[in-house]
Amino acid sequence: MVAASRWKNVLALYIPGAIYVNENALDVTLYGHKRFILFHESIHRKYNDMAHSFVILFLGKRRADIEGAYGTTCALCVREASYFASTEDQSYGGKGYLCRGDFEIIAEDLARDNQLCSYHEKNRVLARFYDHMKVFGNDLAASEYQELGKEAQCVLGIPEKYHVPIKKFPSSLTSFPIAALATPEAIFVNEVRLNQEAYGAKRCVMFHEAIHKKYNDVGFNLFIKLVTLFGSGFLARKLLLYFKPAISRWISYPAMSAIALITMCITARCYSYFIERRAEIQGHYATGCSQCVQESAARRCRLAEIDKNFLKNNGGYLLADTLAEIAEDLKAQGKLCSYHTTLNANIEAQPTI
Repeated sequence: MVAASRWKNVLALYIPGAIYVNENALDVTLYGHKRFILFHESIHRKYNDMAHSFVILFLGKRRADIEGAYGTTCALCVREASYFASTEDQSYGGKGYLCRGDFEIIAEDLARDNQLCSYHEKNRVLARFYDHMKVFGNDLAASEYQELGKEAQCVLGIPEKYHVPIKKFPSSLTSFPIAALATPEAIFVNEVRLNQEAYGAKRCVMFHEAIHKKYNDVGFNLFIKLVTLFGSGFLARKLLLYFKPAISRWISYPAMSAIALITMCITARCYSYFIERRAEIQGHYATGCSQCVQESAARRCRLAEIDKNFLKNNGGYLLADTLAEIAEDLKAQGKLCSYHTTLNANIEAQPTI
């Protein structure tokens, strides 16, 4: 294990005789990323790159990335590794490394042959989830949303190497009543809807989605559902075996399945409420701007007028009055973003009639 503080940002390192791993760093990353890292270091071992410093600097890193990615023989492992790669060419940790786009090309290449490792073969639910995400397309959003997304992720303390790109909804989905959506690989924005909103409302939406990214809410939500489904089914089975009710197994087994499904739905609903509430409160406070939150409150009020069941159908979202209270709290602290600071200064500078 790499223990020295000077190596805290190194995930793994091959030196002749062993491959050293930084367990603290790898424990918090995805399975596919861990697997790729070890394949990457194994390529260094295969070619004994440590004995050729010139190769390490100019060829070894890129070769280890390419051969390591293909060596995993798993499209999802490579896709998960891509989340931690830089969006800029040859800056994933240093000169020679692949960028996120390179990893995505390799992932698509492996996906054409339906290549998956045993781990992802057993987790077909995850594989189907990634397939469903493809309907959102791969086009980047306008520069305004790129800047807002980058700012939100930076302010929330998400390391730059873990930042996700800001992409836009395809034209076929812009009619959906969704302003933005966070997924493991990107934050998608509905430009058709958000273009009609004030700057502050857009900024609050981006901070809301960035909170989901920070806590990996999509992944944990799926995990909670699976654990609850199988855990409650297992518990129901144990209870039936213990109490041995005087009913046939043809009734008891469907009853166990029903209990497991109902428990999963209730838990999923409660957890969904929690993560939305957290994203609302933390996201709006993280903007550090009273006027941004005021504009978000105005948007929320307008949405509630258009659809009377908006808040009822979107558990966890804050009422406009609650957002107004957050805005007042930030105003009392004198909090304004650079955009509204400049805007207010320009308004004050205008001559009065």
